Amino acid sequence: MEKLDTSLSHSEPNAQKPLLAIWACFAVLDGFLLFLNEQRFPQRVSLLFPLWAFVAAVVAVAYSDSLASVIRRAKSMRMNVPSVFIAVLSGATIVIVLRQISMTRLSVPDASPIIRCAFIAMIVLLVPLAEEVLFRGIILDRLLRGKGVLPAILISSLAAALCHQAIVPAFFEHLVIASIYVWRGESLWASLLTHVTLNTAALLPGLGK
Repeated sequence: MEKLDTSLSHSEPNAQKPLLAIWACFAVLDGFLLFLNEQRFPQRVSLLFPLWAFVAAVVAVAYSDSLASVIRRAKSMRMNVPSVFIAVLSGATIVIVLRQISMTRLSVPDASPIIRCAFIAMIVLLVPLAEEVLFRGIILDRLLRGKGVLPAILISSLAAALCHQAIVPAFFEHLVIASIYVWRGESLWASLLTHVTLNTAALLPGLGK
């Protein structure tokens, strides 16, 4: 009992730290990523890796207790077949639906093979992981503890959408991902797989056409 009380007392200060500062870091970084992608500056794409690493470090330091909690919950959860099916189907469906309303797909910069591979790895793996830890594992998780399910999903999805240039499509994407996170028992694995599938499908030509 004594250990539990100590743990709770350590987590309390972090509960007072503003999420706004971390959210702002992601907003600026996502905007920069989109700028590079749209303006086709392949020589600068490699800068995104250390930038994303820096933001991940900021999140880890500022929310060490929250991040530890996310990791513990992720370790304790196991993906089942229905969750995998729902995540993959949802990620692909989001892209197909948005393509029907003329959402352009993500484009890989015309650069060296190493830069191209690095960019794809970042879009498919690093970005979903960083965003899921922040927007679902930390922000949505806290909102679910203090608000109802629907307000928590809407607020966290809006926070995520405001980090993107195309706010309306991004809001729709994150609304679906947040809903899957809650539906599958607050499973970060389910939301992460949905996000990975979505970004992978967005890189593919012809999907939804």
